[in-house]
Amino acid sequence: MTSVINHRVLVGALLFLLIFSPKLFFMYNTGDGASYIAHALTLGLDWDLDYSNEPVTYLSNNELIPAHPIGSGMLAAPFVFIFSSIDKMTGHPIINNHHNYLGSWSLFGFVVAVNLFFILGVYFYLRTFTLLKLLNNKLEFITIVLFS
Repeated sequence: MTSVINHRVLVGALLFLLIFSPKLFFMYNTGDGASYIAHALTLGLDWDLDYSNEPVTYLSNNELIPAHPIGSGMLAAPFVFIFSSIDKMTGHPIINNHHNYLGSWSLFGFVVAVNLFFILGVYFYLRTFTLLKLLNNKLEFITIVLFS
């Protein structure tokens, strides 16, 4: 039993390392990425839906909210909130100005959430295909994950 758990943890850690990109911490995001980060920051740091101090590049037709969906921001907000406590202790400028998110722990929380939910999605795909007996081999599963 423990070898199965260790194997799953190892595969999860390797998958995380493959999809984790440190360059995200040192470049500004635009478009979709900026909207998702703005949603996560306003929910995780401010606890409001006021986007006037968020790094948004495209606004919706009413010019009040980002043009892209709030879903990933809602899922990442708890992680942003938890990691923002480190930013508060270290005095990172993101706390006062959300445009200064580069290199912050709050942004790290967003990236951790995105990667965690991706890995959970892959795990649920695998469990579903296994339970429904639709999985014939591992290569077929990898192809389904990569092209879905």
